[in-house]
Amino acid sequence: MRNLTIILLSALVFVSCSRSNNLSNKHDYDIIIYGATPSGIAAAVNAASEGMHVALFEETDHIGGLTSGGLSNTDFLSFESLGGTWRDFMNGVVKHYADAYGENSQQVKDCWNGAYYEPKVARQVFMDMLGAYDKIVVKTNHRVVAATTILNENQHSNIKSLRLKDLETQQLFEVTASVFIDATYEGDLMAKAGCAYTLGSEGPEMYNEPAASQKDWHVQCYNFRVTLCQNPENSIPIPRPENYDSTAYELILNEIEAGSINTLRDIIRGQNRQIPNGKADFNDRKGSPISIKLCNETDVWPEGTAEVRAQIWEKAKNHTLGILYFLQNDSRLPGNIQSEMQRWNLPRDEFEEYGNFPPVIYVREGRRLIGRHVFTQHDGTPDGSVRAPAFHRAIAIGDYNFNSHGTYYTCDKTLLGNLGAVSAPFQVPFGVLLPKRVDNLLVSVAVSASRVGFGALRMEPTWTALGQAAGLAAALSVQSDQNPHEIDITELQRKLHQRGAYTFYTSDVTPESPYFEAIQFLGNRGLFQDMYPVDKMPKRKFVKLSDMAQWTEAYPLHDVKPEITMDNAMAEKWMKKLNIENQNLLNNAPEMTRGDFLNELCNIYRNKN
Repeated sequence: MRNLTIILLSALVFVSCSRSNNLSNKHDYDIIIYGATPSGIAAAVNAASEGMHVALFEETDHIGGLTSGGLSNTDFLSFESLGGTWRDFMNGVVKHYADAYGENSQQVKDCWNGAYYEPKVARQVFMDMLGAYDKIVVKTNHRVVAATTILNENQHSNIKSLRLKDLETQQLFEVTASVFIDATYEGDLMAKAGCAYTLGSEGPEMYNEPAASQKDWHVQCYNFRVTLCQNPENSIPIPRPENYDSTAYELILNEIEAGSINTLRDIIRGQNRQIPNGKADFNDRKGSPISIKLCNETDVWPEGTAEVRAQIWEKAKNHTLGILYFLQNDSRLPGNIQSEMQRWNLPRDEFEEYGNFPPVIYVREGRRLIGRHVFTQHDGTPDGSVRAPAFHRAIAIGDYNFNSHGTYYTCDKTLLGNLGAVSAPFQVPFGVLLPKRVDNLLVSVAVSASRVGFGALRMEPTWTALGQAAGLAAALSVQSDQNPHEIDITELQRKLHQRGAYTFYTSDVTPESPYFEAIQFLGNRGLFQDMYPVDKMPKRKFVKLSDMAQWTEAYPLHDVKPEITMDNAMAEKWMKKLNIENQNLLNNAPEMTRGDFLNELCNIYRNKN
């Protein structure tokens, strides 16, 4: 059995015997980010907003990762979990459609406050965000091939430089920075830097997680999020892929005959989740015996060479086109399935430079850092509270269930690794970004988590929130001449809150509220964990938005009610929790709103600490 925990210095990592703990030496850039995913873009724009000189390197020629590469309906549960840079992106989507078609246009309605978007629009919004800062240098078609590290005074490593290959000129060159951020889906930079990481499932015994599967090294199956169009004037027929073999898809016919497949939606998802201009984002049908995911092939992707990944990418493309072509053209299919599939084709105005097919495969899971905090199922599950655990050092939140589309098909077509465990809105502590022994690196996508925990973190809004935190943390690191793990977490949280980012989930307090910063700050310190009795454990209420059944109303019993009048019992309880004695504040509490009291309490606590 392959060793799941990998702690190595790659042959391409060069370690010097010199020692340094000073970040202020002159470098080519203040901060280098590898991976132009939404997380990497968020890191870049937030670091630049602090005056940092930033370089964003991307191996492909594509900007925006999966979000501009086909994933066109955002994966989250409640809108109340979305803030910061991700909300800026959504607002940019709305503005684009309002400017292009009018504020009352169908396109504005169909984008659902910016949560649905065409890939080309997502890319343009990301480009506009990057273009707003002249301190950001964006370099596509650049692959990291090595990281040079040096030992610091604590016997930890700092990255000194990266060696990159310009894939257009084939030239090699080195770049230096004070702080580095790995925002790739695979964790390529952290591996080059010699960080400890893991692959696959640890098994239930490692972290005592009820939802954990057996210990193995399989990663989640990958697939494309395929943008299709039903407008005949903007459609290109789905091509018959090279080496097409209809027998590869006959399991569909067997399942139809057995009664487990009755409609197109039983095979692939997306037809009812339409995005603006008559398009839809087609996704794998989780749990289906056959869909567009590529299983038993993607385990080698995370550590595969560029050539190996290119081969897998091509297999996945042919598999996807093969299923779509089969569903449109095989006469053995029921008429209802075939006729519905025949309404959809490739969009003429998307991915034109890639043959109208998405350039990015959905890497649901790659390497996972083993960092200063490992996010597990317990961190997203209520235990002794209606809320998930509070973290003093929280730098983001998320709201999604523990989810996996499966990892491996056995010979009898049993799908291993399926996961769908319930969570509550959760806080994400700073430690998930921080390697244990490489001090000037932050990891914002391939973060430190168990496989189950990663199943809830692995959504673009959460990755983007973590990228925003990484960018601001890197800037604070440079400004204070400290390594990222040494920075003032309170100052990092303050900068996040000022930008409308959430570190604590509330259903009724938005960034526009005068109480937002205090409630976020105190929520991270556990003040609201017992506001409601645990025997009133809430249940989600799903809402119908464009037939999008995964979106929910705000999570129940997660409000703070800052507008109501404060009472002495609650005031005494909160002051005791924070170890604050202030008779004047206690006396005035009944004359104050809860929000005004919390503002005063927050100020006293900060001054005290």
